[in-house]
Amino acid sequence: MNEIDITTSLVRDGFLAAKTSLEFLLKTPFKIESITGDDILTDNRTVINCEEIFLLKTIAQGELHATCYLLFSDQDVTKIMETCLPESISNTNSNDAVQIRNEFLKEIDNIISASIITEFANYLDVFTYGDVPSLEIVNSNALSSYLQTESKQFDSALYLRAIFHGPELEVSPHFIWMFQSKLLGMINKTADGINK
Repeated sequence: MNEIDITTSLVRDGFLAAKTSLEFLLKTPFKIESITGDDILTDNRTVINCEEIFLLKTIAQGELHATCYLLFSDQDVTKIMETCLPESISNTNSNDAVQIRNEFLKEIDNIISASIITEFANYLDVFTYGDVPSLEIVNSNALSSYLQTESKQFDSALYLRAIFHGPELEVSPHFIWMFQSKLLGMINKTADGINK
């Protein structure tokens, strides 16, 4: 495998490693049916068909310079809230209910991002961890320009879409890992050491 394949594999392994913790948080079983790659940054089209996108951002701290973005459509967020939270929280727009819903999404992101960052830390034997996630609600028409702006501090990006399928919940989160190409050199060096 080349360094891009290894990077993709590490992100996929992170998703799979997060599954048990996610099932505990969401209180419902599901399968990760597929994790597919695409390129969200090469043009101005929006690959998530919805009005609003819930964008969770986690910056890797320590020896890795990278940022994780977890994206949910507004429809998927509604499904998550209605399935996993009491109706008094999922269907109420009080400040407290909105804050609880936002914190719930941040915890989902924390589980997935921490798992993926841990895969890279273990593979490369470096010290790194995810900062506290932030949440923004972005109009779908503005997503591409938002990501283009974010990507200016990086020179590489990996985009994946997962499908979580279960008897009570089916959602398709999108995940973007932006990083410096130096990371690929670190992965290549580690892979060479493993293969010797």
